[in-house]
Amino acid sequence: MLKRIPLFCQETGYSEKALARKIEDGVWVEGREYVRAPDGRLLIDMDGFNRWARSEQNTKPRRRVGESTM
Repeated sequence: MLKRIPLFCQETGYSEKALARKIEDGVWVEGREYVRAPDGRLLIDMDGFNRWARSEQNTKPRRRVGESTM
């Protein structure tokens, strides 16, 4: 299922800025987590988003701010 960004943000709590950052940083890939409609709008692929949200890389514990890596 594809969703326009405003509806996706409303339903998930992600901001449009957060989505833009994920796309700019290459965290989300066109054709996988989002697609471009013929009119140029970006649509979020909910299957791709769900795969990303459940991916192994997202289940690793993150360091807290100021926590040493040593």
